[in-house]
Amino acid sequence: MPHATLDVATTLLFAGICHAMMAGVLLLFWRNRRTGLGFGWWVACEAMIAAGQLTAVARAWSPEPWTLVVANACLIFSVPMVETGLRIFLGQQTRGAMLRIWGLAAIVYLGLLFALLTGWSMASRAMWFSGGLLLQAGISLHYLWRVERGAMRLPVNLMLASVLLLTVALLARMAVLAPQLGGQFDIQHDTALALLNITSIFAGFCRTCATLMLVHTRIETELRRTQARLEERANTDWLTGVASRDHFESSVPLLQANAARAGCPITLLLFDIDHFKHINDSHGHQAGDTLLQRIGQLTRAAVRDGDLVGRLGGDEFAVLFYNCDLSDAEAVADRLREQVKQLPTPGNAIGLSGGLTLLQPGERFTSAYQRADMALYSAKGAGRNQLKAMASPQPA
Repeated sequence: MPHATLDVATTLLFAGICHAMMAGVLLLFWRNRRTGLGFGWWVACEAMIAAGQLTAVARAWSPEPWTLVVANACLIFSVPMVETGLRIFLGQQTRGAMLRIWGLAAIVYLGLLFALLTGWSMASRAMWFSGGLLLQAGISLHYLWRVERGAMRLPVNLMLASVLLLTVALLARMAVLAPQLGGQFDIQHDTALALLNITSIFAGFCRTCATLMLVHTRIETELRRTQARLEERANTDWLTGVASRDHFESSVPLLQANAARAGCPITLLLFDIDHFKHINDSHGHQAGDTLLQRIGQLTRAAVRDGDLVGRLGGDEFAVLFYNCDLSDAEAVADRLREQVKQLPTPGNAIGLSGGLTLLQPGERFTSAYQRADMALYSAKGAGRNQLKAMASPQPA
């Protein structure tokens, strides 16, 4: 009973159609222009493999040498396209790496042309072809193994798996070819080649999944960065770098809840710059903006990491001192006031007027703000450039 064998032409046709379909899928994604640099190389890789395999099938109807030349060129030069695309995608493209992988492909192909022109046997040419592909796969394995994966661990591992599949199939084919180098060789019944064609389908599927996952990961990362930048802009005052009013007021209940659980006090400081309007009118708004920036920097440097600094509008700032009573908060605010007095200004020395009050657990920010604002106006009425504190009402 004859042994059942895989038909090489059928597997070539099936594999060529599958790779063409994968190239079409990748092409659809590539057209939206959000895939990033390097993706086109992966599209070209699947298209080249499909062209090579379908051209090899055409040898059954057109046994001209050009079909063999074109088919081998497509298959050999498709291998470095995977690494080239990934290097460009990850921003790791170097001239040395490109010369190495493309130079090796050129050597393999020129050697195959030499073997064809000098009359090497079919088995010898097949061994050269398989060995050349195996060497190319080895270089790709070395690169993929050393790639910094990070968030792209799974797609890079899928690419690595695709190369490993081809490596195993190539080794199996070379093991089958070795005993036949000196004898008759019928490529139409080359079961190892048929298995290689089938393996290329699974490898191509892994590559296609990997490329789409790489693009998805990059787009998702860019979206997260954009969202973080938008949140930072919404939560940060663009001029001074402290918290915006909305972010400051929305953070107060959370800090109050944490303080209530820990049983520690919270103090609110409200201050503004004395005669700030005169600075703007006399020296221009640019001088006023510069002053606001410097005061924002001094305030952030004066408080602790757990405290919250915000700009409520104009020249009005607020500080929420966590786990800090009135006396300690007043000492910090007074040091800040002295530092502000030393700032170089185009006119007279500037001063700060501020009001302080303790926040009660569960108290609304608006009521604490009103007390601090009353203390601030009391400081201004007493001659400016000073601090006043207002006690919070005792709970019933």
